[in-house]
Amino acid sequence: MFERETAARTALMLTNAFIGESQINVKPAGAPSSDECLDDGEGYDGQEGKPKLMIFAEILAAGYQLSETILNKGAKFDAKYGFSAFVKQYWSFVQAYCLAFDDKYKVYDTVTAKAHEIDTKYSVQEKVHQVQDKALGSSTGKLVVDLYANATKQVGDIHCLAKRIANERKSAHADNTIEAH
Repeated sequence: MFERETAARTALMLTNAFIGESQINVKPAGAPSSDECLDDGEGYDGQEGKPKLMIFAEILAAGYQLSETILNKGAKFDAKYGFSAFVKQYWSFVQAYCLAFDDKYKVYDTVTAKAHEIDTKYSVQEKVHQVQDKALGSSTGKLVVDLYANATKQVGDIHCLAKRIANERKSAHADNTIEAH
């Protein structure tokens, strides 16, 4: 039961996901009672008061793994129909055919030589580097680079936070186990 509708909607999104070995089953209920609100004691006003980054990190730290279920279903499908074996066999055939074709007609050598000739005559690589430098130096280019750097930093932050939360939970669990003995 959740005090706020936003927390309930977040929980409903996790239906059929896994935390560790346990599957989550969330179902809509009647009006939630006020004495069962979620409070983790970390200074947030319930789950919906937390930053999304924190919620995401806690879910990862708890072992949330939707992808494992999908991978297992894919592995069963592959075992049943032999899809990966077919793809490997087909790819081997294509590679052998391409190598034989190239040995006979020397396509790779011809294309490489022609590309080098064109580059020497028209300075293609130099012009590409100039355009690239100009694009990255523009306001749009800088914006794209900044967005990429920011997204990369956020992914790294989520990963580090999830690892820290998981380690803290393991440590707390180990402490509780020691106290229980």
